[in-house]
Amino acid sequence: MFQLAAGGAEQELLPIRDEEPCMSKSETEMTFDFPALENILICPETRTPLVHDGERLVCVDPNRRLSYPIVDEIPVMLVDEATELPTDEWRTVMQQNGRDADTGEKAADGSTE
Repeated sequence: MFQLAAGGAEQELLPIRDEEPCMSKSETEMTFDFPALENILICPETRTPLVHDGERLVCVDPNRRLSYPIVDEIPVMLVDEATELPTDEWRTVMQQNGRDADTGEKAADGSTE
């Protein structure tokens, strides 16, 4: 196959190869690895730690109780996109993550009540 280049000269076009991509989809997909980032990620509003709860990260600050969504394996760490959890739901998340249900602090004795 040829095309005309500037000045009217013919220039050969290279055919498009029908090859498989060098990486499969599963090799290129990233997954959110919270344990690897746990000591780095913080709530952008309160500067307090976060806990991983399914498809969201939850701020441990009992006064704000912000929940940040994880979309396509990427945490959306924008305060404007966060939602404030009801107190009962926040307490449950804290208990499930080994934290004090009142303060959000790590439970020293293993108790979460």
